[in-house]
Amino acid sequence: GNATNYTQAVMLAEGLIEEQLAEEYLVEESDSGTFGADFPLHSWELEIVDTDQFELMEVMVTVKWTDRGKEKSFSLTTLSADRI
Repeated sequence: GNATNYTQAVMLAEGLIEEQLAEEYLVEESDSGTFGADFPLHSWELEIVDTDQFELMEVMVTVKWTDRGKEKSFSLTTLSADRI
């Protein structure tokens, strides 16, 4: 149902953010993809941008899915210190 799709989107977005924060260093990038057979309804978009603030990178993750023909999305944004 709708709540399940939303809950899954939140969980997937949090997982993606955690993966990015676990990286040794972050670079500016845009990427997108799917979660494969486990979550066929959901897809993701990732954007990492350098902020004007000292050594801070902004990590934005959006998880999208279609619910009764309408596109829904859940986004998470976090700031991470560049660790180089």
